[in-house]
Amino acid sequence: MLVRANLRWAAALGLVGLSSCGSGVLTSPLDAHREVGVDGRQFTLDELQAIADDADLTEDQKRKRFRALGIEDVDLIDALLNL
Repeated sequence: MLVRANLRWAAALGLVGLSSCGSGVLTSPLDAHREVGVDGRQFTLDELQAIADDADLTEDQKRKRFRALGIEDVDLIDALLNL
């Protein structure tokens, strides 16, 4: 199960990376670790890890936080919860 979650996470990152291919030419090095949700909001991978690791949040609260960042894909959210 952990392997499958890691594979989903890797695939999700690959899809995010493919969606931005060619757009990195005009971005600064500071934007290298930023992604953009479907609503255009920017977030960092560190933010995702902080949500996933927050022991004070329930799984439902974590899902809501990921959705608030503009992440709508249920499989990706599942993968993020299992980091």
